[in-house]
Amino acid sequence: MPDAPTSPQPDATLAQVDSFINRWQSAQAAEKSNGQLFLVELAALIGATVPDPAVADTTRDAYVFERPVTYADGNRGIADLYRRAHFVLETKQGFDGKEESSKRRKRKGHGKRGSSAWEAAMDAARAQVVRYAQNLEASEPVPPLAIVADVGYCLDLYADFGGSGRVYAPFPDAARKRIHLPDLRDPDVRERLRLAF
Repeated sequence: MPDAPTSPQPDATLAQVDSFINRWQSAQAAEKSNGQLFLVELAALIGATVPDPAVADTTRDAYVFERPVTYADGNRGIADLYRRAHFVLETKQGFDGKEESSKRRKRKGHGKRGSSAWEAAMDAARAQVVRYAQNLEASEPVPPLAIVADVGYCLDLYADFGGSGRVYAPFPDAARKRIHLPDLRDPDVRERLRLAF
C-alpha cells in the first residue's frame, strides 16, 4: 500500500455513522475475526484509507496489517496495524456483559467492558503498542500516535509529538483520549481520527 494519502472522502452522513455504530456495537470477544474488518470500515467512514487485509505483505510496508516487530531481547511481536510516521495500533475486544457462548466454551474476550479487568487489559494493550513503537527499526521514524482499539466499542489515543517514543500521553487529553463508537456522531471526532489515519 503506498504511503501517499488518497483524496479525502466526503464527510459521512449521520445515517452512515449510525449504521456503522449499529453494525459494530454488538461485536464482542472475537478480536481476531473482527479487528481488520472493523478498521477497514472505520477508515471508510472517516474518509481515510487502510491496507487491504486480503493482501499479505511480508516486506514491512509503510502501511500494513500484522507488522512484525523484533524487540531488543530478540523476541518478536506483531502490531495489528502500522502506518509509518503516523501510528501503531493494537486491537483488543471485550464484552458487554452478555457473554457469547459457543458449543465448546464461553468467549470472554478481554474482560467485561468498564470493569477493572477490562481497564487493566486496555492498559496492558497500551504498554504493548508503546513497546512496538519503541522497538521499530532505527530507520523507521517514531510514530507520533499509539492507538488501542476495543473492536466495536472504543479507541484510546496516545501521543508523543516530541519524537522520543518514550512518553505517549493521552491525546488530546486524559478526559478525551477514549473515543466511544457513539462519539463518532461528532464531525470533529471523525476528523481527529481521519487525521490520525
